[in-house]
Amino acid sequence: MAKDGGGRRGARWLGMALATLPLCACNTIVSSKPWFVHAAGAPQLREGLWRGLSDQPCDVDEKQPVQTWPTCAFAFVVRASDITLYERDDKGQATPSTVSYVLAAGDPAILQLDDTTAKPPQFEYAWLTPVRRDGQGRIIELRGGGVGCGPGKTATAGAQPGLYPGVTVQNGACVAASVEVLRAAAKSSIGDDDPTMVAHVRWLRAGDR
Repeated sequence: MAKDGGGRRGARWLGMALATLPLCACNTIVSSKPWFVHAAGAPQLREGLWRGLSDQPCDVDEKQPVQTWPTCAFAFVVRASDITLYERDDKGQATPSTVSYVLAAGDPAILQLDDTTAKPPQFEYAWLTPVRRDGQGRIIELRGGGVGCGPGKTATAGAQPGLYPGVTVQNGACVAASVEVLRAAAKSSIGDDDPTMVAHVRWLRAGDR
């Protein structure tokens, strides 16, 4: 039995995190077109079932199928180009939802999520820092958070006490003037993030159950 869990949906979901990472379009950078595409040499997430970690107690038998886990446990499946999150309703029924992603190399690495549920569709971004890798160099544990609009993520579409250089608000959303601005904002967001909002996730096993 393991005691961890929790987490919130990221980038309209990490949120990991990864989806799974705790993002919110109201105070993170978005774009109408993708900044990144799949590239050789980019960091890789190990494919399979992942789960969120938390300081909050959550007893769950990780050997059981994810659909049977308690609502306090947060799980998602990583594939080569998409992430499926298992969201539970009030009755505990797990419903999968999938989003495509690109993981771009850099310091930090940047996760680009394709949010097709937005109107119009938009791309959202998270910073990722690997905690552990497997023998093939694939990431199996990481921390991450949304690429914020400004210090402390206090800058939102409605109030702008401070934005990172090159970040502006357009049509109620924070946007970056260039990919370099996005990368700088990602690096700044690491130090400015509220520790309680940083996602911590790890690979559990191969497969989707």
